[in-house]
Amino acid sequence: MRYVDRSLVREPASLAFEGSDGALERAQAAAYYAQVPEPEKSYGFRAYKNDDVKEALRALFHGKCAYCEIRYEGSQPVDVEHYRPKGGIEETPGHRGYWWLAASWTNLLPSCIDCNRRRRQVSADYDMSPDELELAHADLENAEPGGKQNAFPTFDEVWAEPNEDLEQLEKPLLIDPTRTDPSQVFVWPNAEISVVLASPQGMKSDYPCAKTSIDIYALNRIGLVQSRLEMRQDLDSNLQLLRMNAEDAMAADGEQRAHLINRIAEHILALRRRYEDPKHSFSAMFSAHLDAFENELTQLLY
Repeated sequence: MRYVDRSLVREPASLAFEGSDGALERAQAAAYYAQVPEPEKSYGFRAYKNDDVKEALRALFHGKCAYCEIRYEGSQPVDVEHYRPKGGIEETPGHRGYWWLAASWTNLLPSCIDCNRRRRQVSADYDMSPDELELAHADLENAEPGGKQNAFPTFDEVWAEPNEDLEQLEKPLLIDPTRTDPSQVFVWPNAEISVVLASPQGMKSDYPCAKTSIDIYALNRIGLVQSRLEMRQDLDSNLQLLRMNAEDAMAADGEQRAHLINRIAEHILALRRRYEDPKHSFSAMFSAHLDAFENELTQLLY
C-alpha cells in the first residue's frame, strides 16, 4: 500500500455535479431510507459503478489495488470499493451503512477481489521459509476470513449517522491510502519471505491501525506474499551484485574508490526509477527495501 494524492485525478463527472447520477441517487436513497417503516433491504446503488468512475480510479492508482498494490487488470475485474461501507457495518449490525457516501468520490477506492470480498485466507508468518510458504497453501485448518467487505472498525466503537461530522466523530482503524501515508505505519522486514508488519515506531494510534488493516485487507495472504516474493527476488539479485561492488570499493582507494561508489549510486538510482514507479506493483515494498539497502551501504562505506 502506498500513499496516493486523490487531487491528481479529477472527480468523475457522473458523481460531481448537481443533477449527476451520483447526486440523483443520493436523493433517491435519502427518500428510500426515510420511509416508515424503514425498508429491510439496502438501497440498490449503481452510480459508483459508472465507467468514468472506474476509469478515474484506474488512472489514480495505475490499475492497481489500493490496498495490496497488485495489478488487478491482468487477471480480474476491479471492485469499486467503499472505504466506509455503503450497505451496513459489520461491527454494528443496526447501522445502515454510509449510504449517503455511496456515490462520494472521496469514499471510493479500486480493490482486487481478495482485499475487498470476504473469503477464507491462509496468512503467512514472518518466520516462514519459502518452502513453508508453499506448503501453507494446503493448511486449510488455519484459514480465516479475510477481505474487507462491510468491516469498518473504529477506536471508540462510534460510527457516524447522516449529517454528522465524520472527521470529528469517528476514529477509523482502517487505513485509506489517500488519507494516510502507509509508509509511516508499515514496515517490510528483511525476512526470507515478503510480509508486511505494523511499525512499532511512531504514534500510539498508528500500530493498531496498521495491524487491523493488515488483518482485514489480508495483506499477508499466502498467494499475495508469494507474488511479492517472486518480484522481490529479482531486486535481491541486483542488490547482491551491488554488495559485491561495495566490497570492491572498500578494498580500493583514492579515485578508484570514488569511481566505484559513484557507479553504485547510479545503479541504485536506476533501481529506484524502476521499482518505485507508481505504476509498478508492490512499489511501497520495493521502496522500503531500497531504503534499507542504502542505509546498509552507508554504514559499510562511510
